[in-house]
Amino acid sequence: MIDEQKYFDLFDLKFKSDSEKLKTNFHRIVINGKDSEATRIQFFKNEFQWVIARIKKDFLKDENYEYIVSASYNIFINRLREDGIDSNSEQLELATFLQEQNNKLVGSKADTFVPDSKNYNLNTKYGRRKARDQALRNYENGSQEYRDEIDKIKIAFWIVVIVIAIIVFAIKTALK
Repeated sequence: MIDEQKYFDLFDLKFKSDSEKLKTNFHRIVINGKDSEATRIQFFKNEFQWVIARIKKDFLKDENYEYIVSASYNIFINRLREDGIDSNSEQLELATFLQEQNNKLVGSKADTFVPDSKNYNLNTKYGRRKARDQALRNYENGSQEYRDEIDKIKIAFWIVVIVIAIIVFAIKTALK
C-alpha cells in the first residue's frame, strides 16, 4: 500500500500544488468506490502530468527550463521507485522531452543567423565597397527566412519604381 501522505507532501512542497484541492480530489475518487492501489497510483500519476504541464507552461522562457522539468521528472520517478511502482512511462516521457529539447537546440543553432551590422562610411569608395560586400555576405550566409525577407523588400522596391515610371510616362503622354 502506498503512503498517500508522502505523495501529498511531494506535490505540496516540491511541486507547489494546491494541497486542499489535491486531497479533495483524492478523497472524491476514494469515496466513489474506486479505491484500489492501481487507482491511487494512477491518480498521482495523472496529478503529476498536470503539474508537469503547468511547469512547462510557466517556465517555458526560463533559462533553466530543461533542468526544472527534468528535475521534476526525476523527483517523481525516484519517489515511484522507492515505493516499487513502475515508472517506465515517466522515464519514457522524460527521454522524449530531453530529445525534443536537444532537437530544438540543434535546430535553433542552425537557424539563428545574426547578420553583420558594422557601419561603414558610404561617402568613400572603400566604405561603399565594404558595405556592399557585407550585404552580399549576409544574404549568402543568412537563413532562408532572412533571404526571403530581403527578396520581399527587393520586390516591393521594384514595384514602386515601376509604378512611378508608369505614372511619369502617363503624365508625359497626357501633356503632349
